[in-house]
Amino acid sequence: MWENIGDILISQNGVALFLLFGVLVFVCSKYGLVKVKTDKITIGMESSETERNIMRNQKEWCKLSLEAFERSMPKFEGYNQDRGTLIVEKVYDEMIDWIMLNHIRMEKKYIEAKQTKVWNIVQKWSVNEQMRSKDFEKQVNEQVKIVIKMLVEIREDYGKNNDV
Repeated sequence: MWENIGDILISQNGVALFLLFGVLVFVCSKYGLVKVKTDKITIGMESSETERNIMRNQKEWCKLSLEAFERSMPKFEGYNQDRGTLIVEKVYDEMIDWIMLNHIRMEKKYIEAKQTKVWNIVQKWSVNEQMRSKDFEKQVNEQVKIVIKMLVEIREDYGKNNDV
């Protein structure tokens, strides 16, 4: 059998048949008839659905986590609920960018860069001095680290469960 395949590939029409076979596999995978999965790449209908599912769950978790953080933080005299909601939405928008770019990592430098970015957003939209304290900065930084860790775990868990 392998000799016959070798003869076909080295024949005059071998390259054309090889390319035709490649196109056929690609078209079949596009319509979900064939799924090719390796350690580095997944081709087929399920791969795009899995990615959408990962991103949907990451976005949902981010939103709920940020809203819970805002509700649980101690409210000081003069705290403006609308301003707090605005800041949560601005931070959420930033985190959506992380999810969409799909490059979230647990490396120390990455986490520190994201913590700084989120803290700058909080400072930009804050008007009360109590939201500028070192204690509050530590709380925000810890929350950012928790969010990043969970986003990485969601990606890993849904990536593994794609085989089911």
